[in-house]
Amino acid sequence: MAAQIALAELETQGERLARAELLALRAQISPHFIYNALTAVANSIHEGPDEARELLSDFAEFIRYAFRAERPYVTLQDELYYVEKYLRLEEARFGDKLQIRVEVAPEVLPVVVPALSLQPLVENAIRHGIGGAGGQGRLTIVGTDRERNVELRVSDDGRGMAPEHATEALAGRGAGIGLSNVNGRLRATFGPEYGLEIESGPDRGTTVTMTVPKFRSGVRAA
Repeated sequence: MAAQIALAELETQGERLARAELLALRAQISPHFIYNALTAVANSIHEGPDEARELLSDFAEFIRYAFRAERPYVTLQDELYYVEKYLRLEEARFGDKLQIRVEVAPEVLPVVVPALSLQPLVENAIRHGIGGAGGQGRLTIVGTDRERNVELRVSDDGRGMAPEHATEALAGRGAGIGLSNVNGRLRATFGPEYGLEIESGPDRGTTVTMTVPKFRSGVRAA
C-alpha cells in the first residue's frame, strides 16, 4: 500500500512539473511565427480569398490547441494533426522552397505524448535549419514502432550546428524553440531513459529524435 501511494505521489509530481513546463513553453511561442502566419494570410486575401480563409482557420485552430487549459497529454495523432496546421501556414510562407514529408506508422498514432512536444521540434527545423539556409530545404517527420517504444525523428537538410551547440540547446543555453523544455517534460513524464537526442553538424542538417514509451501508467490523453 505504501509503495502504491508513493508511486501515485510521483506520478502527480511528474504531471505537475509537465503542466508547469507546458505553461512555460506556451509563453515562448514565437512572435515571429504569429507575425509570419498573419502575413501569409494577408498576402492571400486578394489573390486567393478562399485560401486565406483556410489559412486563418488553420491559424486559429493551432493557437487554440497551443493554449488550451486542459490535461497536458494528447495522442500522437492529435499532436500531428495540429503540426500539419502549423506546416500549412509555413508552406504558405515559403511556397515551393519548402518540401515536407510525413511518414508515421499508423499503429503508433494512439501513443500518448506531452502536448506541444513534436511541434517545437518542427518549428526549430524550419526556423533555424531551413530558415538559416535561406528558406529553402526539406523537412522530414518519421514515426517508427520500436517494440515497447516509439521513435519520432524530425530532420532537416539545413545549415546544421556544431555538436557543442546541440548540447547547449538541450540544456536551454543555446538557440532553439523549447528543446530543453520538451526534453525536460519527456524525462519528467516517462523517466530519465526517455527524451531528445540531437544529431547535427555544420552544413549537414539536423535530426532530433524523440523517444517515448507506448504506455506509461497514469499518463492519459485529455
